[in-house]
Amino acid sequence: MSQHLQKLVLPTLISIFSFALILGNQLLTSYYFGTSPELDRYLTTLAAIHILLFYIYPLKETLTSSTSLSTYIKPSELNGVLAAVIAILLLISTLLSLVLMTFHKELLANDYAIISKEGGLLVYILIYLFLLPISETFNSFLIVLNLTLHQALVRLGSIVTILISIVLLSRSLGVGSLLLGLIFAQIFIVSLSGLLLMLNGLRPKWQGFRVLTRIPFAIQAFTAISVTSLFALLHAFIEKFTMLSMMSGLVASYLYGISIVNVLISVLTFPFINFIWPKFVDFINRNEEDQIFSYACNSMRPVIIILIALASFIGYFSLETVNLLFKRGEFTNQSAMVTAEMLSILLFAAVPVCIAAIFSKVLFAQKHFIIVIFSGVFSSLSGIFIILTAKAIDSIILIQWNWVISNFLGLIVISSKLLIQQGNLYKTFSYILGYALRVCIIVSTSLFLTPPLPNDLPNKQAEFSALLFSFFVYILIFTFLAILLKVINLDYRTRKYA
Repeated sequence: MSQHLQKLVLPTLISIFSFALILGNQLLTSYYFGTSPELDRYLTTLAAIHILLFYIYPLKETLTSSTSLSTYIKPSELNGVLAAVIAILLLISTLLSLVLMTFHKELLANDYAIISKEGGLLVYILIYLFLLPISETFNSFLIVLNLTLHQALVRLGSIVTILISIVLLSRSLGVGSLLLGLIFAQIFIVSLSGLLLMLNGLRPKWQGFRVLTRIPFAIQAFTAISVTSLFALLHAFIEKFTMLSMMSGLVASYLYGISIVNVLISVLTFPFINFIWPKFVDFINRNEEDQIFSYACNSMRPVIIILIALASFIGYFSLETVNLLFKRGEFTNQSAMVTAEMLSILLFAAVPVCIAAIFSKVLFAQKHFIIVIFSGVFSSLSGIFIILTAKAIDSIILIQWNWVISNFLGLIVISSKLLIQQGNLYKTFSYILGYALRVCIIVSTSLFLTPPLPNDLPNKQAEFSALLFSFFVYILIFTFLAILLKVINLDYRTRKYA
């Protein structure tokens, strides 16, 4: 196994474990709160708060990506960068807190009683506004210092903190325990990450704000990601707010469905991006940016095939999957049916989201920031338009499909630039259509030949065993057909992208 491939294994294993714990968080939430109206209102409130914190993810991506791309940031200057970033974050958090305290009734929920009744949720939110930006910044600097394993372990500890908080506090605080768990997790991250940074010689040392201008492409990258992040969060809030008004339990069902989809996407996509990003940097250093897209397409095919295989199986057995994972405690039969329907729809977005994330990195490496901005904004605005249309015609089905449709549209925009610059569009589209047709044949045939689960299974252990057997049969058929139809090429690393 090559050293480059070894770097993929450990992050993948850590990601699988981390997202398994995140899914465990949703399992506990479903057990204690099911798809209750209180949980719907909490999730909508949290979506509104994250709009105010839209700048956190762009800042993290700018620090990690831009710093790794450059040799201009000296180790001594990182102390100044950390100090400047912390100062800006504290100033922003202070201003946001003043805004929130002034307009809390208008910003947080239609029914403010839920805020007071659920353990003083407003106070938790104010604390969260200060802690989350600092914790994400500290985590970013762990990556900058190449302490990726430490960063992953800190994340694991924070997820465990959330799980413990839900178990201990949910009965007494209700949905307020969810946000309190997030706060405890941020305290854990700030404390441990801060200690790790200090042990590795990184301490905030004021050098003025000018030090931030030495990060190459910082303004362009931060602007691009900020605009797309803001519109994406607006899309998410409008989506949840509209769902809240259309059907009780719809927001919570969306949460449970999207948690499964995000596990699939994150476990496969993020380690893969970490794997190929150093190669992107090598291409940039050799002035061979035009090779990045071909390399990404050639490398990502196994990841996409695995994602298609898993998403198709879970979507086909969505009700069985939801029953096995969530059906306990306050999670009723009605909750299971709504969540299974939501899950089977959301899984259609797994592949476009994965491809778009990879292509976005390609465009960032090629410094095409405007395309990334336009793609993200177009996707979000498309989703918002679909949501408003669904509200106008009172269509729950349409609002359930909005995330899938908007991500497909965003992928079309983001891939158009890359395909056009490659040239020979007729040959490229012919290859893509032929490949997609073969994949559809493989998926439909595999699912048709996979044995269904028996109706009268005595317990969850029997359900799990039956589902696992069906999955084993499905994977065997899928793999055989994929090799037969040459969708899987065992020598893909030596072949050129068509």
